[in-house]
Amino acid sequence: MKQDPKRPSRAASNSGAVGDLTPPPDFPSTFAEPIESDPMLASELDRARLIQSRLLPGQLPAVPGFDLAARYLPATHVGGDYYDVLPLRGGRFGIVVADVSGKSVSAAMIMVMVRTVFHGLAPAMASPRATVLEACERIAPDLPAGIFLTLAYGILDPKRGSVSVVNCGHNPPLLWTTLQKRPLVETVLVNGPAIGLVRGSAFERALVEREIPLAPGEHLLFHTDGVNEAMDVNANEFGDGQLFKAIMRGGRKDAGGMAQEVVNAVLHHRGIAPPSDDLTVLDVWRLP
Repeated sequence: MKQDPKRPSRAASNSGAVGDLTPPPDFPSTFAEPIESDPMLASELDRARLIQSRLLPGQLPAVPGFDLAARYLPATHVGGDYYDVLPLRGGRFGIVVADVSGKSVSAAMIMVMVRTVFHGLAPAMASPRATVLEACERIAPDLPAGIFLTLAYGILDPKRGSVSVVNCGHNPPLLWTTLQKRPLVETVLVNGPAIGLVRGSAFERALVEREIPLAPGEHLLFHTDGVNEAMDVNANEFGDGQLFKAIMRGGRKDAGGMAQEVVNAVLHHRGIAPPSDDLTVLDVWRLP
């Protein structure tokens, strides 16, 4: 399943996409946490939820020739997943999808730190690898013992029609494409260690950057492990197989349709089981 893509021929794209929007991230606070007996705690968690929701993009930027969409469902009042799309120099865009180990308030606090670092660094950096190396220098020393951060960071260059990606222990991006007019899903093989698990020169040596050309009509989907590891009441995981099927169903849709297709499939699988982890999906679709 994890192999280098054999790419079809590339053609020029149209331009002028309108970015789709995420939940709007003021996500609902209907969770099965035993906080009702402490009104003050419940009120503080609701405030934390509201603050975190405002730190996530309510609407993704419009990117010429592309359509972007994200979906985010936290497992608790506040979550440890983070996604963003950041305007960069030269008409490029930085794409972040990250996952802090652990849940609830502690993970959310680290998420805020990660957001602050990327917002400060990304606009001035030339490449995804350089950005993540500098981000690791700033983030890793402040991570508590036993806590680590996985993330995928890509730079979308509309002029080149490609996304350059680095991966720090995160789920690899998934490409919906066609080969001889038949749709297929490919795992984009790009490796690297999680931030906080490996540090210094070992982290730098292991971090690989890869450029992924996108042909018109192709999707590049980023997600956190709350998707493939979502469990039903019998502790059966959603798994990569069902994820690939959902992507196949969403391949002919726009970015919002693809992202929602994946989320709907996860929720259908999970049924009445409570969420075991935050769930984030971000799709990049090159306009046909």
